[in-house]
Amino acid sequence: MVLVSTKIIKNFNFANLFYIFFSIYNNIILYILLYRIYNKIMIINAIKCPSCNDIVYSRARHDMRGCSCGDVAIDGGFDYKKVSYRKFSPESIQLDLDITKAELYTDWNNRVDEYGLIKSA
Repeated sequence: MVLVSTKIIKNFNFANLFYIFFSIYNNIILYILLYRIYNKIMIINAIKCPSCNDIVYSRARHDMRGCSCGDVAIDGGFDYKKVSYRKFSPESIQLDLDITKAELYTDWNNRVDEYGLIKSA
């Protein structure tokens, strides 16, 4: 229960409502940003192959990744997005991954290949 003094209610106007609304809104946005930074959550643009249902994303600028059937591929990492496909246009999706850009780049640069392709079941 929130207690509000009668003085605030008597002096209430739309400027006060505007201030309260945007104070709450800014705090929510700040909380979301801090949560993403401290928990390493990143939004990554990916594509889904219509043939094999694999989800493919590029980890670095020159990392061209293809699906397991070879129908779709994506290139460009975080710098640009270049999508190639044979038969049907792939679906664009966004992934929330628990990783940083540096970890993705290191995975690509050292050829570990832990990230970049999510195979369908």
